Amino acid sequence: MRQTHLLKLDAPYMIMWDEKNLQMCKHVATLIEVVENGDGTISTVEHVVMEDGRVWTNGTLDNCKSICREYESIRLIDFIHIVMLTPKNKWLPNDIFSINYLAGWLQYYGIDVELPGEKESDGKVLEFQSKINLGKTEEGIYWIESCNDNFYFGGRYNSLEELKQYLIYTRNEYYRAFPDKHFHITLTTDKEGWQELLDKINAR
Repeated sequence: MRQTHLLKLDAPYMIMWDEKNLQMCKHVATLIEVVENGDGTISTVEHVVMEDGRVWTNGTLDNCKSICREYESIRLIDFIHIVMLTPKNKWLPNDIFSINYLAGWLQYYGIDVELPGEKESDGKVLEFQSKINLGKTEEGIYWIESCNDNFYFGGRYNSLEELKQYLIYTRNEYYRAFPDKHFHITLTTDKEGWQELLDKINAR
């Protein structure tokens, strides 16, 4: 036996993010699917219904992330957590995810990403120091990891030039993602011998 029930929700609606399929939608209703199994037990699956009335078949409530309600704001750290948890094989150029892609989805639903200190800045440029660890393995692979929660940088690269271009591109992605915000990112590290490289990137 299989039964379905439609539970309509009230506005303002929750915005959902499906990390596996890189989709975002407005959750306007829940389709509840009740199945009686052969052993007499009952299982329930809740599907997200999007704003256009379609069932988000790949995105059940159990495997989606609630971001916030439409037209609200989220903290930068919440935005960064989504970026950090998105598998690297989903990022451009092999798939469609990018920092700017995520920011565009949020803007589409009227969600603002609030930078730390933005409300008190009075229009002044916000200065952020992004502390990172970086180095080179015995196999010749260059690596980078973030040390704080303001902006995320991370990955493994085959050459110093690849690492450098990644840092420049990713920093500029944050600027592209929030074009109406006034902020500046300075890369720093405690790793000996690496700050000179970061200073050259910071100067660009």
